[in-house]
Amino acid sequence: MKMKNKLLFLAFLLNGMNSFCQINGYEYKREISGIKGQWNAIELPDQVYSKVSTDLSDIRVYGITSKNDTIEAPYLLSKNEVNQSSTAADFKLINESKNGKAYYFTFLGNEKVIINQINLNFKQRNYDWRIKLEGSLDQHAWFTIAENYRILSIKNDLTNYQFNKIAFPDSKYKYYRIGIVANEKPELLSTNMSFQKERHGILKNDAIKRIQITQDKKRKQTIVDIELKMQVPVCKLKIGVKDNLDYYRPVQIEYLTDSFKTEKSWYFNYGPAQDGITLSSIDKKDFEFKSCITNKLRITIDNQDNQPLTINKFEILGYKNILITRIQVPARYYLCYGRKSSMKPNYDLEQFSYKISDLANQTTLGKEEFVNPTKSGVTEPLFSNKVWLWGIMSLIILMLGWSTLKMMKKKE
Repeated sequence: MKMKNKLLFLAFLLNGMNSFCQINGYEYKREISGIKGQWNAIELPDQVYSKVSTDLSDIRVYGITSKNDTIEAPYLLSKNEVNQSSTAADFKLINESKNGKAYYFTFLGNEKVIINQINLNFKQRNYDWRIKLEGSLDQHAWFTIAENYRILSIKNDLTNYQFNKIAFPDSKYKYYRIGIVANEKPELLSTNMSFQKERHGILKNDAIKRIQITQDKKRKQTIVDIELKMQVPVCKLKIGVKDNLDYYRPVQIEYLTDSFKTEKSWYFNYGPAQDGITLSSIDKKDFEFKSCITNKLRITIDNQDNQPLTINKFEILGYKNILITRIQVPARYYLCYGRKSSMKPNYDLEQFSYKISDLANQTTLGKEEFVNPTKSGVTEPLFSNKVWLWGIMSLIILMLGWSTLKMMKKKE
């Protein structure tokens, strides 16, 4: 009977140590409350990002049952990034005509097909034209879809820029007519009509702490350094230009990857977020790029031989990251993070993401707790010390060995 009690005590102790060690491998935890049903959503707060790996691989959801068992709950990370889909429409050019200085191109399609974008490709490489787009069901009554729409192409030794996309509200006509005011006949090489659909995630505005704008006269560049209040995911930049003039300037967007301090000063290393883009007076001044976690952005505007632009506004946005986790066993669950050596988890859920409910229950997170308090100046827990851990395990093994020998002697 005594042996049985010892084994029960040993199992309980080892089970508790195993539960503790799994969570103890992480620096921080937050208790998850409001769990209901199988699918539960956890929105990551901004304060988490400065304490996790940049790829978010060191995030886990652990549950501790009433029997002190540890359960790892699988999850999918929903980054809410833009999902784009394009459906091409079948149209053909049926007529070309001229009326004064306007050249017209008429297309026949299917009135049951919806389109919202037309891409034009001309033989000319340098042009600045205004366009009027109309739609009709019978070629008698024409309805204006877009007017005074500007398309532009500039190609020389310094610049190769084109803006020849017409974007407009969803339209459904049998005939479309494009009118172009030009001094020469536009030589249309090809036309692509399509329906573009974008699904945006939930964007949040990231608070800016400081903006510094400097002019590099030698390189003829405007350099903008933006510091955020904390390290967060960013994926979109909006630039406000005060000047009311025509411009097109190459732009490069970089984000801070790491930094280090020497005896003299700080050094910052930046990685590319997006390049090969243009800040133009005729196009929207919103730039989207792959989401990255940072607290500093650097925007470099190439002015070439032009005067620097007067920029009066910047806005930085990022997508909310949401974990969709599957809860099957009743337990006290925690969001654990802060273990830079962790590998990205590999859950079956990734292969069956289409089965996850869109109506996941929204949970709330508790206050951040230190799992390893030594890093916050608090006394270290007994079992987090490996010497104590191995000592207790050795003692348990000796107890088992002694009990076994005692039983063997009794049998003799």
